[in-house]
Amino acid sequence: MDWVSLKIPSRRPNPARRAPVRGVDDEFSVLVRKAFLLCSRGKYAEADTLLEGILLRSPGHPEAMRLRSRIADTDHEDKRARKEFRETRRSLALDTSWRRGWAYVVLVLGALWATVDLVDSAIYAVQSGIVASKTTIITSYSRYSSYSYPWTRPAYLDLLFGAACIAICAGGILFIRRISRGVEEWEELDAPDYSSEDYSRHWW
Repeated sequence: MDWVSLKIPSRRPNPARRAPVRGVDDEFSVLVRKAFLLCSRGKYAEADTLLEGILLRSPGHPEAMRLRSRIADTDHEDKRARKEFRETRRSLALDTSWRRGWAYVVLVLGALWATVDLVDSAIYAVQSGIVASKTTIITSYSRYSSYSYPWTRPAYLDLLFGAACIAICAGGILFIRRISRGVEEWEELDAPDYSSEDYSRHWW
């Protein structure tokens, strides 16, 4: 049997990595190709139903059995990934849409602030030099008084700080997007009431 490679536009492990090609196309080969295309579009349930129909009419069809086995493996991996993402959302108290939304807002605002600070630091570094000293007055408050002192550091330190903040915020946004894959509606109803628990275990 000849196989030709096809690229599957999916992030999940795809059971249909190679498309079956025969010299003479019979009805079942055409249906297997259709199932393969469904897999390439991420419609695994429809492909499995189609392959099940093929095997009912032609038990032991090798191409249908092979592709269906790959679909089963993919479904197992997908369920395992969904479970891991669900446990991660629960452990970080991000198991509701509004909590994830607030996390997005905080990270986006942090990235915007870091971008403004990075631009300001870059302008200062261009005008004064990257190793030039930069002084900021820091005010510290105690219960009954406050005092100020100068903080002097090289300009490149602010550049590194701004770049690091942007990278951390961008990484956080990508992380939340990743663990948000496969969210089920029942998770919103099953989320615990964190207001009655120890706040030290959660973000809020």
